[in-house]
Amino acid sequence: MNSSTSRLHRFLFAAFVTSAIFQAAAVYNFSSSGVEFYLSPFLALQLLASLCLVIFIAVGNGRPTMKLGGSAAPLLSIFLLTALSIFMAPVLPVIFDGIGVYSARGGIDSQHNNLTPLRVTPSIFIQPAYLLLSLFCFLFFSLNTKDKLRHHIAHRWISIGAILVLLFGAWRLASLLSGIYFPSEILYSSGIKAENVDQTINGIYRVSSTFTEVSYLGVYLVSALAYFLRYAYATKSLMSLLISAAITLLIAITTSSTAYLSAAVLIACFLAFVVVKEIGKGRLSKRTLATLSLSLLAAFIMVLYFSDNTIVRSVVDLSITTKASSGSATHRGAADIRALQIVYETFGLGVGLGANRPSSLITSIVSNLGIIGLTLFLTFVYQILKVTARVANALPASESSHRAVLLAARWGFFFCFVSMAIAVPDLSFPIFWLWAITMTYVAGSLRADTGQ
Repeated sequence: MNSSTSRLHRFLFAAFVTSAIFQAAAVYNFSSSGVEFYLSPFLALQLLASLCLVIFIAVGNGRPTMKLGGSAAPLLSIFLLTALSIFMAPVLPVIFDGIGVYSARGGIDSQHNNLTPLRVTPSIFIQPAYLLLSLFCFLFFSLNTKDKLRHHIAHRWISIGAILVLLFGAWRLASLLSGIYFPSEILYSSGIKAENVDQTINGIYRVSSTFTEVSYLGVYLVSALAYFLRYAYATKSLMSLLISAAITLLIAITTSSTAYLSAAVLIACFLAFVVVKEIGKGRLSKRTLATLSLSLLAAFIMVLYFSDNTIVRSVVDLSITTKASSGSATHRGAADIRALQIVYETFGLGVGLGANRPSSLITSIVSNLGIIGLTLFLTFVYQILKVTARVANALPASESSHRAVLLAARWGFFFCFVSMAIAVPDLSFPIFWLWAITMTYVAGSLRADTGQ
């Protein structure tokens, strides 16, 4: 790649990361004869990156690779998953025509005990197309390059993205409480997807920042918290610790049970990770023990205080206790059970990507793409985590900042996956691909840096 092409590569990655957080926005809306479509900033960038990939290959200005850190397994598994979804799109809905599914166009609550008969719809072609664009982005951001600053660029723009979400979240909360202006007409312009941004539970506002609903914001916040905690541990970065603290505060006011549960799993894993690492190094220092002890003490004091705090008790009760026993929670559980029934009724083949929309990622994939599709997807998740860990650990001591970004992105990806397995069924969710492609982008520079 020449220098101008490398600059374009950097620009598109920065735009790609930033656009992923504006999930509720649209650069173009179309509605006609019952057909609705919106072009999000993230989708627009995917299209642009795919076009650039084709141009670069055509003019010989870049060569994509199916290998990540010397291994073809991650990209091969997502390539096969994409091929499977495209091939099955026009076939499965015809074979299993009429089976009751949860349509993407209808809500889970409205379809409970009123399932939609399976038909060939635009959604079963649109979702495989999204997956194909994600594959093209993988190939684009793995283009050969001599850019040795990819990890710095990745960290910078991930930080900028997190700060933007925090600022818009604070602005949104201030707007809801005081009535000051908030650019809803821009940030929530997608129409179809921005229906839940003004949710309240018994008068308590549910802040969704730049996302369509609090559960999606919760997934992003938990994955970002995982990234910054891991990065701060490796680099002792004060800025990353401050961002982590701000993210934790925003998680607390989302009233998202998905965010609370995922964050609890993350914190437990992070504390266990720190203890094991320090013991392994033979240096479980007094400072580390003091930090962990103070953290546990602070948590205990907060529990005691909040147990008598009316506002906090209301938030916890409404977001966890009440929701767990509500009709909405029952309906979401029923949707996931129905997804497993679909697997049985279709002999493990599924009904085609985009045909059924339960409440979690795993049940969504297995009911749409069957057992083979779920196996390919889990293989992709496992292989990309495995390969990036191997690549990061093989880096010399002089590349500690490179290793820190790559391992932190790995944490962000993993906890995004965990959170989506709880409550987000969309395989096209931008934040999932944000982390996956960040790992691809950062690891892709290793051919130039280390020869790996």
